[in-house]
This record gives sequence, structure tokens and C-alpha cells, in this order.
Amino acid sequence: MAFAKNNRVEPPKPRTIAEPPMLHAIAEPAKPPAIVEPSRMPPVSLPKSERDEIQQRISNFRAHQERFAREREEFAASLLKRMLQRS
Repeated sequence: MAFAKNNRVEPPKPRTIAEPPMLHAIAEPAKPPAIVEPSRMPPVSLPKSERDEIQQRISNFRAHQERFAREREEFAASLLKRMLQRS
């Protein structure tokens, strides 16, 4: 427990891009590294209501299931075609 009390959480510092050192430019004063702003997350578009969210999820699920059924039928048809060609 003493270890946990000694740890402090500090806010993150902005990232910088360090330039590689140049051997021939020793006489020039060093430039401060450029500050890079952290990337921001795009705003989340929430559905207008829970009902809309449920309807969207159901339609996505149905489309997914229909795609699986279509792929399964195509695979079965191609497999049957190959079997009939070999015999």
C-alpha cells in the first residue's frame, strides 16, 4: 500500500518531434523541437433514441445474416458443381 501512495499521476505532456543531430552544424544554435498537438477524436453521432438504435442494430444484424446465407448458398452451389463435374 505504501508503494501505491508514493506514485503520482501527472498529466500527459505534449509530444515533440526531435530532429536528428547534425554533425556539421555544431556552431549553429539548437532549434527547440516542434510541438505536435495530440489528435482529437471526431465527435460521436448518437442515435436520437434507444428505439432508433435498436432498429439500426437489428437491420445491421439482418443484413449480416443475409450475407452469410448468400455466401453459404454460393459455396454449396459451387461445391455441388465441382462434384458433378468430377463424376
